[in-house]
Amino acid sequence: MKCVVVGAGWSGLAAAVRLSSHGFDVTLLEAAAQPGGRARDVSWGDRVIDNGQHLMIGAYQQMFELIRDVGQNPEALFDRSPLNLVIHSSHYPSLHLNAHSAAPWPLPLLKGLMKSLGIRDFVRLLRFSSRISYHLKNHHSTVLQWCQQTAQSDRLISQLWEPLCLATMNTPINEASAQVFARVLKDSLLTKRAHADLLIAKRSLGSVFPTAAIEYLKARQHEVHFQTRVVSVRCKGNKVIAAETSQGEVFDCDQLILACHADQITRLLPAADQITFNHYPITTIYLQYPADSRLTTPMIGSSGTLSQWLFDRSSYYPGLIAVVISGPGPHMQISSERLVEHVCAEICLLQPQMPAASLESKVIREKKATFACTASIQALRPASQTSLQGLWLAGDHIAHPYPATLEAAISNGISCAQAIIKTAQTVSISQQ
Repeated sequence: MKCVVVGAGWSGLAAAVRLSSHGFDVTLLEAAAQPGGRARDVSWGDRVIDNGQHLMIGAYQQMFELIRDVGQNPEALFDRSPLNLVIHSSHYPSLHLNAHSAAPWPLPLLKGLMKSLGIRDFVRLLRFSSRISYHLKNHHSTVLQWCQQTAQSDRLISQLWEPLCLATMNTPINEASAQVFARVLKDSLLTKRAHADLLIAKRSLGSVFPTAAIEYLKARQHEVHFQTRVVSVRCKGNKVIAAETSQGEVFDCDQLILACHADQITRLLPAADQITFNHYPITTIYLQYPADSRLTTPMIGSSGTLSQWLFDRSSYYPGLIAVVISGPGPHMQISSERLVEHVCAEICLLQPQMPAASLESKVIREKKATFACTASIQALRPASQTSLQGLWLAGDHIAHPYPATLEAAISNGISCAQAIIKTAQTVSISQQ
């Protein structure tokens, strides 16, 4: 059976690899010059960096499985460290989330939070956590409403819930889905100690999976085409039969997966399957300091500043720091030069051992980095199967419990492939 996959991001590649492993004839079409989607390689002088710093944790089980499927060893590709997170604030004492104690999980996490917060705020935190099960089943509340319903203090909102919400969902707390946030908290912090581990890639994410996936597909004689933009879907009746490109090429198929950006998918879908999402930006500032410069921990949070999260990428390039600013804000109106100066000054206040200025810098602004994960989003995210026979959708915006993450993208790509495999098996049985 012939399958065309449109989009060589992590979701499209996940679908293509899974279909290949089940004997499908796969053709991969990608509009860009390289694979990876929003986790692709970017050249910066003699460095190869990610187009944005991604937060990855031990709960990303399907990501690890997929990396193994293409012949890579994920344990060798990531620095994995137990949860040891400090969130600084200009108004409150630093907040500590860590897994240092050998006590059963999540007692070490709760112990560190109680020590940082004091009894009153810790009781408020427990009240908030007691509503996780409720919000997993209800999709009408925002994270801010959840905070207000459980009488969270200004400190808890500004120093804990808002930073975690922005880091995981890239959506302001007054809009973000409480249901999705509840799922993130449950799976990352409250299930297993190892699920809360922080993963930082030792090299670019493009070389961790996308490049290996392309090599995997080519080694199995599948067609891979870059700089090939699909502009229309051809049908015969209610059945998809081909994808047509801007160069006039036609790729015949039995099954077609659209695994590209939501905006492009919308242009290719029939009216019955139209989807509309709002999107929010992510800004990543890469700062190259002297090679011996280090943060005190691999990841540091900050509230009340433009800089939200600092990542030490020294295992990749010694002295390299990535600063992430999620969502909209005043930083979008600041020039890259001024933004770098401002962020370097904030780093000096947070980490006095760091130099006053970086040697080099690169600012990457992804204006439509992720969909806005609002309170109503779970009712809007489409299913993988469309109204047209043989037309499927994949990507982090397709129906899934998680927000726009690499794990959601991979999971949806694999699920889409599995649905096609099941459909093919059903057709085969009916023809016997």
